[in-house]
Amino acid sequence: MTAARPTLNFVSIFVRDVAAATARYVQLFGIEPTELHGAPPVHPFGDSPPVVFELGTVAFALYECAPARGTHPGDVGFGMDFGTGLDEVCGRANKVQARVFRMPSPLQEDTRRMAVFVTPDRHFFEAVEPIDS
Repeated sequence: MTAARPTLNFVSIFVRDVAAATARYVQLFGIEPTELHGAPPVHPFGDSPPVVFELGTVAFALYECAPARGTHPGDVGFGMDFGTGLDEVCGRANKVQARVFRMPSPLQEDTRRMAVFVTPDRHFFEAVEPIDS
C-alpha cells in the first residue's frame, strides 16, 4: 500500500471551561494563544470557537464541550490530513472497525470538509481536506 503520509495538523481538546483551561495553558506553555491556526474555527462537536496555541507545526485547540453533541471534558481528537480523499479515508477506517460518525461534510466558516471516526481503541480522528479535493 502506497498512501500519502498523513500529517497531524491540530489536536482538539474538549474542556468544560475554556477560560480556565486557557489560563492554565498560558501558564504551562509560557505563550499566548494565536489567532492564525489550522484548527476548525467552528467545531461540529464544540460549543464555541477554539482558543488555539501553536506548538511547532501542530495547533493545540481548546474547545468547550458540547454534551448535546456528544463531547465530554477530556475528549481528544487528532486533526489529520491523510493526503487522500475523505471517502477513501472513511472506507479504510471502516475496514479496521473504526466507527465513522461524521461522514465527509463541510466545516462551518471554513474551506475544508471533515469526517470524524473513532477507532476500537477509542482514539478520535478528525480527517480534513480542502473542499475542492
